[in-house]
Amino acid sequence: MDNTGQFPFAFNELERRSSSTELSFYWRGILLSAYLVFPILIYLGVIPFSYRFEALMLVTALVGIWAIPVLGLRRLGMSRQFFGSSLKYHIPTLLVVGILYWLAYWNGWGRYDSQTVDRGFFVFYFLLSGPCQEFLYRGVFFATFASRNRKGYWSFLIVSAINFSFMHVIYDDIFTLGLTFIMGLIWAYIYWKAPSFWSIALAHGIIGAGAILSGLI
Repeated sequence: MDNTGQFPFAFNELERRSSSTELSFYWRGILLSAYLVFPILIYLGVIPFSYRFEALMLVTALVGIWAIPVLGLRRLGMSRQFFGSSLKYHIPTLLVVGILYWLAYWNGWGRYDSQTVDRGFFVFYFLLSGPCQEFLYRGVFFATFASRNRKGYWSFLIVSAINFSFMHVIYDDIFTLGLTFIMGLIWAYIYWKAPSFWSIALAHGIIGAGAILSGLI
């Protein structure tokens, strides 16, 4: 974000497309529905809980088929431009969260025995689940809904964090909702400052896997 408070992408093309009925109502309406409907269907048992990751990947694929050609990789944070600058925000977060995880693990504050988790799941989470979430909840969400102006900037970040946290309603756990809201707000702020999909997907993979390994979520 520059010193005017603008998101660090040129929004000219997006604004041109946003003026059309197709993007403003059709695309944004379907996207918002996807964010809301698939967690609700899992929560209600319409989609079995055991298929939650398959549902996430399916939604990511369907959204990606539209978003990548329309919004472009750069708008989705998939360029090298902000990778280095974003790390200066992620590294302190990783260190602080890592210390908290270590304290939780060392003091037995975990809520379940993480040794029961299949080690292959951590690989899956790091390589697929985390990146899918970041593509949807930072890359696409920001490219589609972020305002160019500083006015309403924090309210947008809060809405982004709520949207990300809501996905985790499927776990029916208030602690998980609270933790994902906090991390969602932190990641939204970092992504606003330096929108790099690659760095935030990396951070998400590490922090998410650490939360599972420590038995917190």
